[in-house]
Amino acid sequence: FSAARAAVVLEDLLGDGAPHPCGSAANHAVRDRLVAHLTGLGYAPRVAPRETMCASASECCDVENITAVVPGVQADAYVALVAHYDSVEEGPGAGDDGAGVAAVLEIARALTTRPKPQRSILLLFTDGEEMGLLGAKAFVKRDPRLGQVVAVLNLEARGTSGPSIMFETTPGNDALVAAFAGS
Repeated sequence: FSAARAAVVLEDLLGDGAPHPCGSAANHAVRDRLVAHLTGLGYAPRVAPRETMCASASECCDVENITAVVPGVQADAYVALVAHYDSVEEGPGAGDDGAGVAAVLEIARALTTRPKPQRSILLLFTDGEEMGLLGAKAFVKRDPRLGQVVAVLNLEARGTSGPSIMFETTPGNDALVAAFAGS
């Protein structure tokens, strides 16, 4: 993993630095650059069909999640690496969550240099997170691989400075928490 490479990817993803909220032309441009990066790494990204999701009666967006798979020895069990590619209307989303997207892309690049992982890895880039986790809700509602996901690592922002931390987990993740603490 190279933080320097991830920083270059982040700069490319954000383009002109314009905010790119869900459904905007700028968001579609970020989506297209993200798909191009995955394709350039040799993956076959899939943009999910546009789906209208609503946070409230007046806040709806046509979300377009992006997925790609790193095939594993166990093809029917996935570890999901997740980040969202939309931003708030007020900012370019470099920290929330462009850095997470760039990190997942750099992990995806690094995985191309390694032997096949034990479990398949689902690279999931959600849309509409800033409006209320809309892309994640669309994935849970529609993606048939959901039942095969055995672990989720969601790279998300919790501020713009300080160390990387695990800020939330679910019960039964003692081994994951120990591995994270040991790193």
